[in-house]
Amino acid sequence: MTAIAQATSDEDIAAAAEWFAALKTPATPWIKVIEQNTVPKTYLGQGRMRFIDPDVKTTEPIGNRIIMLPMDTKRAWLRDPRSGAGFNALVPVGSVAKGIAKSSSIFGRIGVLHLPHFLALYVEQIRERPRRTQSPALSPDNLNQMGS
Repeated sequence: MTAIAQATSDEDIAAAAEWFAALKTPATPWIKVIEQNTVPKTYLGQGRMRFIDPDVKTTEPIGNRIIMLPMDTKRAWLRDPRSGAGFNALVPVGSVAKGIAKSSSIFGRIGVLHLPHFLALYVEQIRERPRRTQSPALSPDNLNQMGS
């Protein structure tokens, strides 16, 4: 990727930027967030994409997970980039409201509320990681200090 970026001319970069800037937002959202307490049994398919297991009709508690499932399984299997179907993000009940509250209190003063529920879910994931995998700037203690 670096070699391609270095070999790309300024004109090509400008043309690509114009093309991407002209793209319209899709009519349907790419990710639809659905709050539920239970989710269908899933498995990791080819390319580490999660699918509902067609042979198992049971459900399981979602716990603290976020399960991303394709809206159109067949087109997802085919890796069709033009499907436009997107994904369902299955999240625990109450996590969106909890995330909005956390993102408002932590980042409200600096105005980082583009997508409150996604930002909040990401912050929640960071807070739940073991401390040894975090940088000092993203530790839960520092996040709490930012909100006060």
